[in-house]
Amino acid sequence: MNSRKLILLLAAAFPLGAQAGSWAGEGELGLAYARGNAESDSFNARVGLKKEDERWLYEVNAEALRASGEVDVIQADGTPGREKVDNVNRWQVGGKVGYRYTDRMYFFGSGRYDNDDFAPSEWQAIVSVGVGYKFIDTEATKFTGEIGP
Repeated sequence: MNSRKLILLLAAAFPLGAQAGSWAGEGELGLAYARGNAESDSFNARVGLKKEDERWLYEVNAEALRASGEVDVIQADGTPGREKVDNVNRWQVGGKVGYRYTDRMYFFGSGRYDNDDFAPSEWQAIVSVGVGYKFIDTEATKFTGEIGP
């Protein structure tokens, strides 16, 4: 999957979250386009959706980051030049489902898939389980801890 497909997937997630009344979400979108002695481009996007009912907790998230810039190169004829190269191409999708055991304690299972074209491992998938506890849960302040492998 390339970053264009991920961006379309992120854009499609916003209307779906808005239709389901009890889902809450947040997102960000950024673009940096620099021109001068050197050129660089950077794009990032992130979306997160959450839903809680009496017994269940749900979270879905996705993010993408892509950046490119110029590097100095020696061309085939020996003259110096500049070449545009990608230096970041990373995206991630994940989710979590939790079962509320008490008002403050819950058990959860989560999964995440990361793809990074420039990391030592191009992709990784993580599945985990654990327990969480809401130490402070007021409108103004929230403090939650989770533990698991």
